[in-house]
Amino acid sequence: MSNSAPMPFGPLLAYRQWLIRWSAWEFWPLWLTAVPIVGMYLWFALRARHLFFFSNVNPAIPLGGAMGESKRAILDLLPSHVRPATAWVPARLPFDEVLQRMAAAGITFPVVAKPDIGERGFLVKKADTPEALREHLQQYEADFLVQEFLEGPVEAAVMFCRYPDGRFALLSVCLKEFLSVTGDGHSTVADLLARHPRALLQQQRLERARQLGLLDRAVPWQAELGAQADALKQALVSRPDEVPGMLDSWMTETIRHLGLEALC
Repeated sequence: MSNSAPMPFGPLLAYRQWLIRWSAWEFWPLWLTAVPIVGMYLWFALRARHLFFFSNVNPAIPLGGAMGESKRAILDLLPSHVRPATAWVPARLPFDEVLQRMAAAGITFPVVAKPDIGERGFLVKKADTPEALREHLQQYEADFLVQEFLEGPVEAAVMFCRYPDGRFALLSVCLKEFLSVTGDGHSTVADLLARHPRALLQQQRLERARQLGLLDRAVPWQAELGAQADALKQALVSRPDEVPGMLDSWMTETIRHLGLEALC
């Protein structure tokens, strides 16, 4: 038996979830986080005398990628050697043809199905079997991309800009990390999740795992870290003065090596 605090339920859980959501801006409603931006948007629009002044940010993408852009059209701008294997699936395409297109592209399960138009993970689903993929595609009247499922130690969102002289500057790096816990040899998964603020916001998604008894198992001690993510964090912390120039040079070389200038 674990001697750590059990996963909270009822009013206590609801209160802790509320406190976590409102103490970290990243969990606030989208409309609320956009309030400070409205004034800046109006000011820049007035200066530029154009409501869509921001479309210059990504000139190769309609409206600068602000809304309604086609994932397929963006992928077509990329060199083939940096694109994931992708099958184009128009709405209501017979499933036999979906499988044929996947085979032609060299795609095997598991796969990721994404609507051609959509953002913030809208209708994106990982399908481990043909049956799961068929069920997902048949639910929606939309064009989809079916892509190979790629796993890696690090996923990051990178924002950069291009200067008129051809140099590139790295503006930000956002490392994306999956929810995880580190076992101590005696606490159950539920105990460990109870100590993790973000896990408390995922109770509905974890309910199925709870019903299957997966949260009642003790987790062996482990201390594994993503080596690449840890190295990048260490560089940002230990050498902050060197980071901007170092990363800008790396970004310029990387974009030119991959042939991504067409996106800029």
